[in-house]
Amino acid sequence: MNPLYHLDIQEGVHFRVKRGHWLPRRLGVDCVAFGRVLYLQRPDAPIPRHEFLHLVQFRTYGIPRVVCHYLFHAAQNYRQCRNLAKAFRDIPFEREARAFEEEDHRAAGGSEGCRNRPMESQADTCPRLDPAGAGHPAPAKHAKRPSEKV
Repeated sequence: MNPLYHLDIQEGVHFRVKRGHWLPRRLGVDCVAFGRVLYLQRPDAPIPRHEFLHLVQFRTYGIPRVVCHYLFHAAQNYRQCRNLAKAFRDIPFEREARAFEEEDHRAAGGSEGCRNRPMESQADTCPRLDPAGAGHPAPAKHAKRPSEKV
């Protein structure tokens, strides 16, 4: 795995979860990762696996770079396709997160439960990602290692 992504994160140590939050509902989604927080619309909702990768992207690149990355690519994609949902899906970090979830899903034998398992239960089957690929910002110099607490 590329050393920029450290997928060994734990709730309460490296990130927090706010359940029953208004933000996802306002955005029309079930879950939103921002910084070190996962916002879930429903109190009992499982966390989609790709949201863990978004948390790691925030840890690796920092909030300003991730936000700029999303804004730049969303605007660029929207100019090309004039469809906001498609523009968002085509943001490199979103494509990478979906690929992470799909590869993890296949590695677990395609069972439905694998999409919502905690990260630590997947240590040996996490896909190997390359954050230095096209469309990725340079990592933040202040990026924190998993051992640092929230």
